[in-house]
Amino acid sequence: MGACFRNNSGEFMAGITQWQQLTLSTEEGEAWTLLQAMNEAKSRGFESVQFESDSQVLVDAIRTKRRGNSEFLSIVNEIILVMLSCVNFEVKFIRRQVNSVAHTLARAANSWTSFHRFEMIPSCIELLISNEMQ
Repeated sequence: MGACFRNNSGEFMAGITQWQQLTLSTEEGEAWTLLQAMNEAKSRGFESVQFESDSQVLVDAIRTKRRGNSEFLSIVNEIILVMLSCVNFEVKFIRRQVNSVAHTLARAANSWTSFHRFEMIPSCIELLISNEMQ
């Protein structure tokens, strides 16, 4: 999993990666990653955050507050609980092509076997962020 936090100008603020040896569906993985990012934002004291996901299924499940007994919906319910306590957290759908920084961080997580926090831009996304800022 990989997540990148940016300010309103798109400048890098922080990043996280974590390699997990879990057997999750694509939707479960997207939901689990979003939950981890929300928990990280909350622990950093970020009060107003727009989270972006390229999973329309996840965004719709959150928006409609879908209930159920599946692992995916269990994670979605945890996300909804975080959002109830952090009222200025919102989740927005974006196309996968626009989400390359997070996907690059997630791929880089395969090189490490633990949780990583980045306060400086990791080299694996430096060029991507630089190009987006121009």
